[in-house]
Amino acid sequence: MRKETILAIFLISFTLAAGYVANYFLIQSQIQKIQRKPSLKIFGTEYNPQDSGRVFLQLLDENFQPINNALCLISVYYPNKTEWFRNVSMFHLPGSDGLYYFDFIAPSIEGVYMVSAKCFYLIEETFDYADNAVAVQGLASGSWQDTWKDDNIFYTVIEKKAAGGYALDFYFEFYNVSIPSNYTGMTIYWIGRWNDPQESVYMYIYDWCSNSWAILPNSITTNTPTLSNYLDASIYDVNCLIASNGTVRVRFRDSDQAESQASGTLQTDYIDVQAHYATYGQVGIVRGGGEIHVSVKVAKPSEEVPFITIVS
Repeated sequence: MRKETILAIFLISFTLAAGYVANYFLIQSQIQKIQRKPSLKIFGTEYNPQDSGRVFLQLLDENFQPINNALCLISVYYPNKTEWFRNVSMFHLPGSDGLYYFDFIAPSIEGVYMVSAKCFYLIEETFDYADNAVAVQGLASGSWQDTWKDDNIFYTVIEKKAAGGYALDFYFEFYNVSIPSNYTGMTIYWIGRWNDPQESVYMYIYDWCSNSWAILPNSITTNTPTLSNYLDASIYDVNCLIASNGTVRVRFRDSDQAESQASGTLQTDYIDVQAHYATYGQVGIVRGGGEIHVSVKVAKPSEEVPFITIVS
């Protein structure tokens, strides 16, 4: 065989081998890029109406390490696709590996509840707890200091009769609230109990610019042992939500102010106001979706074996 032929074969083989190696490393690089994207998955399960439920997710970075300093928001939709919650801030589980959760009581409406989530990377945040409570209408007991911890010790307000009927109306004050210089939003977290399934309790924040109360999107029901409202800086003007002396007011008012008899009691176990400087940048626009299933399970005797079986 001539030397020119051998050299040509060698060059062709070398080129093919080099191309294969280059392609291999290119593929591996692409795989690594895919694998290194931050990950988020929403977890749920099936419930009977009135069961205690929980939606949670785990947030991991590009190296599969937990992200514990994030702001994760979820929206939940009824089976008929109408909105139940909008951008509810999830609670981070202290000491966990990137776990964020939201608790609820399963509604009586059966079907599939769609859930969507998105997470921001928190660069800076501030925490403020209640410094005062003012009962405008209602019978109040306990102290605003009882709302500093999630410990089943409550600040309680019971509906009381006034000119229009039985109702409750009160607000918490937060003093010396500070915000990051690059403020992107504020979250009001609430944990507690409301016992009247016939009505909701609306949440408001005081607008110091217009001297009026601004209603917040998510309200308290018997199905919400936890609740939060996220106030995006693109929608709410922080300069109007915090007074010049740093005061923030958060109000609670029942939806039916003309009840003929008292039936509602609102217990607040925990409440805080958090101001955030958050960004998508470090997390890489992490979004996810999931489902909550609510159905009535019926127990009936089986004709084949002498014990009870559960069918759904």
